[in-house]
Amino acid sequence: MNWLNKTGHFLVAHWKYFSYFLLFVVALGYFSYMQATPTFADPDSFYHIKAAQLLSEEGIIKQFPWLQATILKDSYTDQHFLYHVLLLPFIKVLSPVTGAKVANVFLSVALTLAFYWLMRKQQVKFAFFYSLLLLS
Repeated sequence: MNWLNKTGHFLVAHWKYFSYFLLFVVALGYFSYMQATPTFADPDSFYHIKAAQLLSEEGIIKQFPWLQATILKDSYTDQHFLYHVLLLPFIKVLSPVTGAKVANVFLSVALTLAFYWLMRKQQVKFAFFYSLLLLS
């Protein structure tokens, strides 16, 4: 107990780095568990994979004829363009479905850590617990 009093500052200073690591491990485990099924929970994932593939093969998509039953049939716009760009390296290196799952885990963990960093930067009390709450 005596060592806590002498090195209390040491523990507080290193909590910052340890908290990032701990949040990384928790988020990685949680999002990996969520993606551990052979299929997707949301069928839109297949649309995102195909849109990313088309983006890599044909460039920016200006027409998407498969959406004739939607409001996008007349003037298609890729509302998820940045996500499709971020998905590209993963589906190029891995198979499309595996790449999308790995990308979802990677991007989700990165977003969680960015949220925590922003909360700490703004000196929000209990930032770590808010970041854990974000996972739910």
